[in-house]
Amino acid sequence: MPSHTALARVAAFGILMYALVPSGGGAARASEPRGPAPAVLASVTTSPLTPAVLRKILGIVASRGTDRKFNSRVANALGLGAAGQTLPVRQAVIAERGADVRHGFAVSLGSDQDILISRRLPDAVHFFRAHRDGTVVTALISDLETGRISMRVPSEAQSELDAEFAFWAGVSPNGSAGGK
Repeated sequence: MPSHTALARVAAFGILMYALVPSGGGAARASEPRGPAPAVLASVTTSPLTPAVLRKILGIVASRGTDRKFNSRVANALGLGAAGQTLPVRQAVIAERGADVRHGFAVSLGSDQDILISRRLPDAVHFFRAHRDGTVVTALISDLETGRISMRVPSEAQSELDAEFAFWAGVSPNGSAGGK
């Protein structure tokens, strides 16, 4: 008669084989997907906008930001506000050390939960509307000389927005650039 240990090994082997062999009885092929579907893997984000970074930025906006009216042309192009109406926001702006660049982070004073991020360069302003998980909803570039607005493909603007979140992640809680 087989020992208890031998029976346990046979049972474990059977359970393992049941888990590994597809229900059709044949061996699994390399082409058969295992684990999460590719679409699920592609949707995993590595945004620098973590919940802790978002809390810190929202704290800076609340304590050091100012209430203002967001330009109606830009707000409407980003899909925010009523047509032709400015959008009331609370915004914090930080100048980048050693560069002619200003970074802005705004939240709507209305019911919209998306965040507005801007990066002002000498010749243009890059605007982003994003969900609070860091995903771009809409993005545009406003030419400062001509006033022309150029819409951007959100997926192409995502890496630039991630760089903005990385900048804000390095801002100290008191609102100065370059600190944690």
